[in-house]
Amino acid sequence: MRVVCEEVFGPVVTVQRYKDLPPLFEQISAAQYGLHCGIFTKSIQVAFDAIRALRVGGVIVNGTSTWRTDQLAYGGIKSSGIGREGPRYAMRDMTEERLVLFNL
Repeated sequence: MRVVCEEVFGPVVTVQRYKDLPPLFEQISAAQYGLHCGIFTKSIQVAFDAIRALRVGGVIVNGTSTWRTDQLAYGGIKSSGIGREGPRYAMRDMTEERLVLFNL
């Protein structure tokens, strides 16, 4: 289905069967997009496996992929967006860095 292959900006949930997590993580990481991913688990090992394996801008353990706070970087990789959002990144985008050197 297109909803599995494309970015959807709305309240959508897909349910798919799987036998092993590593091939599922590979499939997610191979996607064209990589904004955020939510994973629900009671296993800290599964959570860390997901964090290490998933090529996305953020992994939210036991929460939805829409969770965000302005103090932290938010954004995706690959074809998802053009960088990060948040105060630090906004300041960098609105600032022109220059070198000033006094040789006295």
